[in-house]
Amino acid sequence: MPMFSFRLEPVLQVRKMREQEVHQELARLEQTRQAVEQDMVSTVAQLNKEICTPSVASMDMFFSLHREHYRECLRERVATQETALQEHGLAVEVKRDQLVRVMQDRLVLEKLKEKQAESFKSRESAREIRQMDELGTTTFCYRRIMKGGE
Repeated sequence: MPMFSFRLEPVLQVRKMREQEVHQELARLEQTRQAVEQDMVSTVAQLNKEICTPSVASMDMFFSLHREHYRECLRERVATQETALQEHGLAVEVKRDQLVRVMQDRLVLEKLKEKQAESFKSRESAREIRQMDELGTTTFCYRRIMKGGE
C-alpha cells in the first residue's frame, strides 16, 4: 500500500519553525516588559520613600535643593519608564497579533494536510475494494471454467 505524502510538508515545517521563532520573540518581549515594569515599581517606591521622609528642621539650603533635585530626577525617570512600559506593551501586543497570524497560517496547512490524508485513505480503500472484487470475480470465473462450466 502506498504511503501518503503531503507535497507542502516543507512549507508546513517552515511555518512551524516560524511560529516557534515568533513565540520565542514574544516571550523575550514579555520578559523585557516585565523587567521595565519592575524597574518602574522600584523607582516609584524610591520616590514615595523620598517624599514620605520628613524634613529635618536643621537642614541647610544646599541639602534641601539637592533633595528636591533628586525627587525631580526620580519623577522624570518614572515618566520615562512609563513611556517605555507603554512602548513595550504595544510591542508585545503587536507580536501577539503576529503570533496569531502565524498560527492560523500553520493551522490552515495542517487542515489541508488532514483533508488530503483522508481523501488519500478513501481513494486507497476504494482501490483495494475494487482489487478484491476483481480478484473475487476472476477466482469465481476460473473455478467455474475449471469445473467445466461455460
